Amino acid sequence: MAQLCKTTGISLVSALGKGMKAPVKPKGLRPCPELQRDLTPQECGAGRGTTIACTAECSFNPMALGHETEFARIETRLLEKMQERLFDDIGYEASHALKTELEEIEDELAAHTRVTQELLYKYDTKGRNVLETWQAEGAKDLNNDERNFFRCYLTLRPALLEVQEIVDEQTVRVIDLLESEPKPRLLMDSTCAQENGRFTTLFTWVYDTPHFLRLRGGACLMDDCGDDTQAANLRVIIQHLGGPAHRTDITPWLGEHFMKVCDSIGAVQTTRWEQLMQMGEAELGMDDQVPFEYDTELVPPSLLERPFQANAVAETEAEASDEDELLEEEEYSVELEIAETNKFYQEFVDRPLELLANQTPRAAAADIALRPVLIELMKKHVRGIDKMRREQGLDIDLNGLLKELGLHEILFPAPPLGIEEEDAMMEDE
Repeated sequence: MAQLCKTTGISLVSALGKGMKAPVKPKGLRPCPELQRDLTPQECGAGRGTTIACTAECSFNPMALGHETEFARIETRLLEKMQERLFDDIGYEASHALKTELEEIEDELAAHTRVTQELLYKYDTKGRNVLETWQAEGAKDLNNDERNFFRCYLTLRPALLEVQEIVDEQTVRVIDLLESEPKPRLLMDSTCAQENGRFTTLFTWVYDTPHFLRLRGGACLMDDCGDDTQAANLRVIIQHLGGPAHRTDITPWLGEHFMKVCDSIGAVQTTRWEQLMQMGEAELGMDDQVPFEYDTELVPPSLLERPFQANAVAETEAEASDEDELLEEEEYSVELEIAETNKFYQEFVDRPLELLANQTPRAAAADIALRPVLIELMKKHVRGIDKMRREQGLDIDLNGLLKELGLHEILFPAPPLGIEEEDAMMEDE
């Protein structure tokens, strides 16, 4: 119509006045940002992700950021079909045994890992796993969306994710510490976005989609496993469990021994925490510590040589105990806790620490050798403070301290505040 008016010199209003009809847009058409034209729902559904490279902004792209509900719906449907295919492939007796085993597994991550190992780490005489065999056959019983998800799911692998920033209620910016050169990626997972803070480290399963990573089956929280980087701590655990030393061989091995690694991570963290409790109670004159239960064979001795900030933690707990005696329980307030925490970190920057070769954090920030140690130390502090933000709603942020120390490489926006437990209980009521 516009072309007609341009050619004849007649205005659009005049043309409509002369009885010419403007073109009618068929009902149900969808705008396609990639093709720059409208598509029918059938064209969109059949072509997206295959003949059409859908953009992350397309409102009809189930693999776009912010579409977690629709994404999860297709993902769940595909996972059910994958499990059905697995049961068909392994036969009645084996499938019955596996179903019985899965019913007895209460942990979601363990159940997911068990199925994943059957899908990806068991091979036929041609050297193909269940999913590769299904793909070779064309996966004809899947629709277009499911086939797109299927291709993505083939990239499923173990990952060691470090959270850097909470982007929104569904999205987190992360790096995978198992990569030789970790690069920031977006991860779409509402649970991760709503529960975690900066530098939370998760040992988990992920797969690639065109615009983000997707986490599957839950995660094993890797909090305090040593004073080195989390990646280095994990390598110590892998070697202790008999895993490979070369990076290129680590990922397949982790997939086959995933839950054993999770158990080792838990044992290390439990043992280190027990050591800290014992040191703190020794400082406080307490000797009634109840021992934790853990499998000592899963714990690499080298990760227990120096529990995180052991002396500093013990001293801080002793100081806090003395101060608590001066305060009545009814005098406690959120404002007081925030003030005391801020006071601690104001003094912290100029306090010599054994972990930093008896240097202060301020001095260590300018020392080439000590700066990496300080960065890992501050990640742990930020992680702890962010946990207070998310779980207790305490408005405390260490970004000012990081700026003062010049640690701009770990400077990211603080996560949203959570709500205090009492407030959450009142809302539930």
